[in-house]
Amino acid sequence: MDTARSKFSHLDFSICAALFALGGLILWGAKDIPPPFFDPLGSAALPKVCAYLIIAFSLVIATRAFLRLKSEVKLSSSESDYKIEPWLAVAVVGLASLYTLSMSLGWLGFRWATIAFIFSLGAVLSRFSKTQMIISLGLALLFGLGGQYIFTEFFYIDLPQ
Repeated sequence: MDTARSKFSHLDFSICAALFALGGLILWGAKDIPPPFFDPLGSAALPKVCAYLIIAFSLVIATRAFLRLKSEVKLSSSESDYKIEPWLAVAVVGLASLYTLSMSLGWLGFRWATIAFIFSLGAVLSRFSKTQMIISLGLALLFGLGGQYIFTEFFYIDLPQ
C-alpha cells in the first residue's frame, strides 16, 4: 500500500470525524433556538441546513478516502508532488481577514464586500488569468447580489450595509 495514499486517507478520516461531530453539535444547539414569530422557515432553519451540509460533505470525504484506500491505482508524480506556496496562503487569509474587517468597520456593506472578496480571491488563486477572472467576476456578482437578496428577503437577516 502506498504510504502517501494511506497518510492522506487517514487524514481525511480524521477530518471527516471532526466535521461529523461539528455538524452534530450544530444540530444539538439548533434544537434550543426558540421558535420565530414572523419567520416562515423557523429560526433554526439556516443552522440546520448548514449542519446537514457539513455532515453530507464529511460523508463525501469519508467515501473518497475509503475508495482511495481500496483502489490499486498508484499516485502519479503530478498528484503527489506539489509546490508549497506560502504567499498564496497568506494572500487568502489576508483577503478573508480584510473582507471581515471591512464589514465590521463599516467600510463596505455585505454586497460590495462580497463582490470584492470573491473577485479578488478568484484573481489571486487563478494567478490573474483573464478567463478565470471573468468567471470569478460572474460568481462574485452572483454571490454578492444574490446573497444580499436571499439573506434579506428570504431569511430576513440584517446584513452590514
